[in-house]
Amino acid sequence: MTLSTLTDFLSKIAARGFIIIGSQLRGSGRSEGKDEFGGKDIGDVLKLLEIIDHQSNADANKIGMLGVSRGAMTNFLVLKETDRIMANITVGGIADLNQKDRPEMVQLYKELIPDFEKNPNKELDKRSSLLSIPLLKNKNLKNFIIHGANDERVNVENAFALFDKLKSNKFSTKLLIYEDANHGINNNTNNLITEIISYFRNYL
Repeated sequence: MTLSTLTDFLSKIAARGFIIIGSQLRGSGRSEGKDEFGGKDIGDVLKLLEIIDHQSNADANKIGMLGVSRGAMTNFLVLKETDRIMANITVGGIADLNQKDRPEMVQLYKELIPDFEKNPNKELDKRSSLLSIPLLKNKNLKNFIIHGANDERVNVENAFALFDKLKSNKFSTKLLIYEDANHGINNNTNNLITEIISYFRNYL
């Protein structure tokens, strides 16, 4: 998503009574530091909990996470570290970084992930959503996995893998596949927003 598209998307959710807070990727835009693709940047997201605690208009006991694409990985890595999240929604999420159908991603991993070339399997495993699921802190976490069947960047099989892993670990999980949608669910935006709002309203 472009910044303007993301802003428009999130503003429609915020307009329904939700407070939205997020962090910029390290080294992106005017932010400092270097993106580690699921490394130290996970700490930046965890810091948001402290900010939420100091917002007088926010209910710090009702926190949900929404992660799109790589953001789904971020969600699951954060959820290993805190039990404060009640609901987790992913859209077009990556189940495992070792995507056989996208070998071009290896070059990106080499550029961003520290020590990747020394031990690629170890570094990818550390960032695996699937391997994170048994270690999630909140055993009552509610999960909603959303994906487009025609996703050109993250194969829809990732959604089925996440759903199956969550269910096998006894997590409450809902799966929604948009049969005619791409990575950004661009042709179903209004319905997608409705689904996200409904899920958060039910579980936050």
